[in-house]
Amino acid sequence: MMAFLSGRGIRAYLLIVGVLGILAVLGTVVFFLLQDGRRGAETEAPGPMPEYDSLLDPSARVTVDLVVPEEMALLKNPSWRHYRERMDRWSQQQIAPFWSEPEDLIRETLVERTDEEVGNFFKDVP
Repeated sequence: MMAFLSGRGIRAYLLIVGVLGILAVLGTVVFFLLQDGRRGAETEAPGPMPEYDSLLDPSARVTVDLVVPEEMALLKNPSWRHYRERMDRWSQQQIAPFWSEPEDLIRETLVERTDEEVGNFFKDVP
């Protein structure tokens, strides 16, 4: 494009590009300054709301207008029961029943996919 412009045209082109660049920078600075002012107002913490403070307290009991039969009373506060004892380290014998070799899993997956694709390919063949 510059090959078609004369010396005076090139100067005008550069002047326009420079002015637009300066306006873009000024617009960006003004935008960020205005955003910072708004963010400061949004981050101020609201005052305490006493009617909801009990909901935030995990030790507070929440009452429910629901009648629970006595035989179901244990379900109100079930306790955690461990399925097994927690261990820091596992032995090879404990891991063995659950371990699968990654190569075997990959091979099984590839065989299944290949069988499926071959079955789909020959599905329409009489």
